[in-house]
Amino acid sequence: MGIVRRDLGDIVILDIKGELGPNPVDEVTLHQRIKSELEAGRRRLLINFAEVSFMDSSGVGQLLASLVSTQNSGSKLKLEKIPSKIRILFKITWMEGLFEIFDDEDVAIRSFA
Repeated sequence: MGIVRRDLGDIVILDIKGELGPNPVDEVTLHQRIKSELEAGRRRLLINFAEVSFMDSSGVGQLLASLVSTQNSGSKLKLEKIPSKIRILFKITWMEGLFEIFDDEDVAIRSFA
C-alpha cells in the first residue's frame, strides 16, 4: 500500500494506492499516518480510495481505528471514490453508516465547510 498526501487549504487528502490490508513491519499503516496528521494539528482529513484494489479485515481495522482517533481529537474524517468491489465490504460490515462517503472530490471538500 502506498499513500500520497495532498493539501487543499486546511484539508489533507490521502490518496491510497494498492491493497489496504496487513502491512510489512517496516511500512507505515493507514492508522499511523492518520495519527501523525492529527498530532500535527490537521483536523480535516479525506481519504481517497480510487486506486485501492483490495481491502481485508486488517484494512477495516485500520480504518475503524482511524475513525476513533479522529473523533477523539474532535476532527473530521471522510472517504471518497470507493470502488464498487470495496463498497460491498463497507455494506457487509455496516461501515457505510459510520463514515461520510462521497463519489466526487469537490462535493467531499465542500462538505467540510
